[in-house]
Amino acid sequence: RNVISTEGALTVRDVNTFSALDSEDDVGFGGKITYKRQPSVEDSSWQILPLAELEFTDRNFSAIERFRAVEFERNWNLLQLQGLSGFLFGNAGARVVQNGTGSAELLAEFLDYADTLSGTRINVLANLKKGGWFLDNIGSALTTEGAINSQFVRNKIHVGKRWNKLTLGYSDEYEDNQRFGSAGDTLISGSYGFYDGKAYIAHGDSSTHQFELFYRERLDRAFNAGSLSGSARAEQVGGVVKFRFSADHRLSLNVSNRKLIILNEEIIDQDPENTLLGRVEHNLRLLRGSVSTNTFYEIGSGLEQQKEFVYIEVQPGQGSYVWNDYNEDGVKDLVEFEVAQFAYEANYIRTFIPSNDYVRTFTNAFNQTLNLNPGAVWSNAEGWKKVLARVSNMTAIRIDRKTTHENSADRFNPFILEVSDTSLLSFGSNFRNTLFINRTNPVFGVNYTFQDSRNKALLTNGFESRTYGFHEVAVRVNLKSAITFQTTARLGERENRSDFLNGRNYLLDEEEATFEAAYQPTPTYRVSLMGGWSDKLNSLELGGERAQSFSAGFTMKVSDIKKGSVEGQFSVVD
Repeated sequence: RNVISTEGALTVRDVNTFSALDSEDDVGFGGKITYKRQPSVEDSSWQILPLAELEFTDRNFSAIERFRAVEFERNWNLLQLQGLSGFLFGNAGARVVQNGTGSAELLAEFLDYADTLSGTRINVLANLKKGGWFLDNIGSALTTEGAINSQFVRNKIHVGKRWNKLTLGYSDEYEDNQRFGSAGDTLISGSYGFYDGKAYIAHGDSSTHQFELFYRERLDRAFNAGSLSGSARAEQVGGVVKFRFSADHRLSLNVSNRKLIILNEEIIDQDPENTLLGRVEHNLRLLRGSVSTNTFYEIGSGLEQQKEFVYIEVQPGQGSYVWNDYNEDGVKDLVEFEVAQFAYEANYIRTFIPSNDYVRTFTNAFNQTLNLNPGAVWSNAEGWKKVLARVSNMTAIRIDRKTTHENSADRFNPFILEVSDTSLLSFGSNFRNTLFINRTNPVFGVNYTFQDSRNKALLTNGFESRTYGFHEVAVRVNLKSAITFQTTARLGERENRSDFLNGRNYLLDEEEATFEAAYQPTPTYRVSLMGGWSDKLNSLELGGERAQSFSAGFTMKVSDIKKGSVEGQFSVVD
């Protein structure tokens, strides 16, 4: 069966709505046509399925939201280019398919951004299974010319053989990304390459105990003196054991030894090392699910690039930050960017970029959750058990720490929360507990939440830390089946500290309250009245500013499963 589909789009973006001048570039067009042949499910032989696609936008096309895959810019080496417009994209190829065996695909693509950049890309994909053998492969070869001259080859493969519950396999990931100067013959910074391969033997499946033994090797290449040179090689030997004692009780252990060899000290100024890596995960459910817990603990070490952040301009309204030129010098200083209050002014995103500095790191991660739900066993009980059945509790703890400190006791202990700045790279912790009363009751419910979050990270500019803690009470009341009242009150403290952006340091005491009354007589119609109030006061030492706000509004929604939905909202914010 042959399928042809088309799409078209028209955009209107008038930068100066109140003027008729310079309006010739307000309207933009885009289009897409796709052809593919569908396989026959009744044909057991190999089938050849051609496919093709052509897509374009003109220079004035302004996308309201992202329409590309997340990996598109990386696949085409476009991450360093901003504001590209007016492109022509196409592909053509064929897929071979056999029912019960799998498929393979060869696809040729081209991309042209007018006078800015052009490129071609060849893709090879395979997903095949036969007689216990299996093969999964994704590979591509890219060549670009223009604003960026590059050659980018990457491949990811997993191949092996299964005998009943025994599997012998090999997997690797390879990338070679070479960028050239304007002349096209000189390698420049930003080029890199790596190979990461793994051979393993495994036994078992998800319904029984499992084990795996593996050997893994990674080779990294980095730009140095006009060429790609081997920077480091890592060799890792380890094993994984997973115990399934029952459907409600599982334990997994992952232990390995990693050897790091520095190949070029001009690129990585670190000593070779041997490292023990370990991970433990435990899941347990008791008393028909009234008690459930999950524990995760991990240690490790390695080399990490230090990072700094920059702000990049994106399509209007597609970012999260706004730039305010407070000193009116036209220079986009880091201190002048802040979170946008309105969507139309959110024209920048914040991204972290790696530096050329590497540091040796020791990581420690601990996650713990505990859920208590007496109602799972006492829902029909009487007396004090019936009272407890109305109560449930959820607790979650997360601690992530990354340091340069080699002391063995500190490396393995996740509960050392105070670490000196001289050895700390990043630290994050979060504690959250919610107590529910009548959680599943359709008429009335109350829950109390306490949360404490702390984060601190070392950037090339210095340390940046954030803390946020709050107490919150939420009440829900349903009158009959059509009217619902919900109210929330929160009391909290928020702090931000930065070594390099002193103008963004603050310590806020926050008070907030929200209210909502909803009327829903039928599943297709709902109207809500909403209100909110907040008071935020900065400490006197950091400025003493105060912000008070009040909001009120209503929403109305009409929906139909088959026809769609219409929703309107009106709000007043002071």
